[in-house]
Amino acid sequence: DPDIFMKDYLNSYTNDSIRKEVANAAKNLTVRRSINFTNVRKEKGTGKSKSHIYDVENLSLTYAYSEIYMRDINVNRDFTKNYKGGLGYNFNPSPKNYAPLSKVPFLGKSKFFALAKDFNFYLLPRQIAFRTDINRMYNERVMRNNYPDIVAQMDTFINKNFFWIRAYDLKYDITKALKFDFQATNNSLIGEPDGRVDKKGEDENYSEWQDSVKYSIAKFGKTTDYRHNANLNYTLPLSKIPLTDWLNSTAQYSATYNWMRAPFAADTLGHTIQNSRSLQINGTGNMLTVYN
Repeated sequence: DPDIFMKDYLNSYTNDSIRKEVANAAKNLTVRRSINFTNVRKEKGTGKSKSHIYDVENLSLTYAYSEIYMRDINVNRDFTKNYKGGLGYNFNPSPKNYAPLSKVPFLGKSKFFALAKDFNFYLLPRQIAFRTDINRMYNERVMRNNYPDIVAQMDTFINKNFFWIRAYDLKYDITKALKFDFQATNNSLIGEPDGRVDKKGEDENYSEWQDSVKYSIAKFGKTTDYRHNANLNYTLPLSKIPLTDWLNSTAQYSATYNWMRAPFAADTLGHTIQNSRSLQINGTGNMLTVYN
């Protein structure tokens, strides 16, 4: 009862053990613990500058764990655990540019051959990257019965989720003038049985939880949201042609795609698909080049 002093309320109990239990229940207690390792990776050694697709330096690891325990006059127990594990891969080479016609003698004698002379290409992409993160939250909450005269069972409220996020990134300069990039993200839900998860409790229930999670991970979870976008950029070779060398122009083609799953409680609503595309061309002219 918030309208009376705590000491008067405790004096209303004659039993010392009950009085101690009531005093302990009236305290607000919050305990936090956490540990965090973010993007742990190995750096390249001295004198090692060239990157390879198989280098361990391309990998990075993330692990984080936190827990919060809380109780007060109204809450008997509120316990939350958060887990995060991540693996990243990022390969950023410096690909060699090949220009097979650049040293052909007669191509350099006329400006009309500049387009052929500057023909070039790359064999390797500029970036290959992906990241996968698994996030799990588990919460148990039990309310306190503050009415001793009323016998009521206080059930445990369970709130939990298990998400798996995968991201992909590719950047490829096909030539110096033609460049392509692609990004994709997949959000999925790892399925687990309803109810409490207790590793120290009944072995059968925990084994069922393990089997369900392992099966869901093997199936890459249930996708809830997938999206990607792609861009193709091209610098038109107008500056390589004598009659149009005073012009500069760039073109960009972009495309996006998004798939969203219907709510699990309303599958009959159907899923949602969205896509788009755009084409953009920009041009500039330098009149000084025309008159000079």
